[in-house]
Amino acid sequence: MIRALVAILMGQITIVLLNGIIRMAIGVYLDIEFSLSGISYLPGFIWEVIIVGLSLLYGFIAGIIVCLLSGGNGRAEILGLTLIIAGVGLFDFYYIGASEPLWYFLINSGLLIAGLFLGYRS
Repeated sequence: MIRALVAILMGQITIVLLNGIIRMAIGVYLDIEFSLSGISYLPGFIWEVIIVGLSLLYGFIAGIIVCLLSGGNGRAEILGLTLIIAGVGLFDFYYIGASEPLWYFLINSGLLIAGLFLGYRS
């Protein structure tokens, strides 16, 4: 039980850290404000695609970490992290939905979950 919770927590921390580091690096590179969520502050569509596309990589790495830490096959832990990602996506939509396009929330959460399952299957 504790091992499963630690695996889920580390998966979520992995996603948050990777997202934060990449967003900080892009913010420094483009000399723009830092934001952990959203894409409206980015200067162009290509940067929006890059940020959203990297969600697949974040999910993949988190999926691998969850499976390594879970000890078993990791199915329940992946499902738990999937529910957390869906909840965070709904939370983001509720609080910043007016300033961001709907496709961002759908595709970002979808790619994170797809990456999790790719990491689980590898």
